[in-house]
Amino acid sequence: MKIEVDKIITEYGTNPDNQRHWKLLDNVQRYGHCCGMQSPNDWQSNMFIKNNSLIEVYPCSCFNTTDCPAISGFSTLLFGNGSETQIHPQRCVDIITNWLKENTLTIVGMEVGLLISQVLQFIVAVYLYQTVGQKVKLRNVSQLILSEDHCEPNPDYLDDPDYSDQNHAYPKPNQAYAHTNLAYPEEILAYPEEILAYPDDRHPAYSGPNHSYHR
Repeated sequence: MKIEVDKIITEYGTNPDNQRHWKLLDNVQRYGHCCGMQSPNDWQSNMFIKNNSLIEVYPCSCFNTTDCPAISGFSTLLFGNGSETQIHPQRCVDIITNWLKENTLTIVGMEVGLLISQVLQFIVAVYLYQTVGQKVKLRNVSQLILSEDHCEPNPDYLDDPDYSDQNHAYPKPNQAYAHTNLAYPEEILAYPEEILAYPDDRHPAYSGPNHSYHR
């Protein structure tokens, strides 16, 4: 804190980008009735005062008067010229330290509250992420079930080159049965010759028993 305040004192009135810090320091000095971090002499390190070799020049917030005594030859409204009797004698480090001690519980409570809110936001974000993931998963499963229930035969299998080869394999074994069946007529054709022999045995000119056997 001391390093930051010393930096603000050094750049006070010279760097417009730090005007927010100037106002903060002015409020501390004006309402805390103090001047400088360790003492009013800290303002001797200010770049504006140092570069212009000014003496007994302080910020307007250091003066205990209602009006800020203007600096002759300068149009700035941030600084005034006055003796040490016209400025606050107390140093600001004591005011800031006492303020921090009095508001420690408030500051810690605010920090803990912010931490808890961030943790709760993280938990809610994780829960929402899991919920959305489960809904997406269930949606995909339901679409899969609907697609299976409304499944239609796919005629594309007819165009499959492997499908015809597999189906054509069945007639080949069946052809063996045809050849096997052809053997039966050949055997049957042999029977008429033997059967024809029986009428010869029963012919009126039959001369002896078992004529066919005799031949």
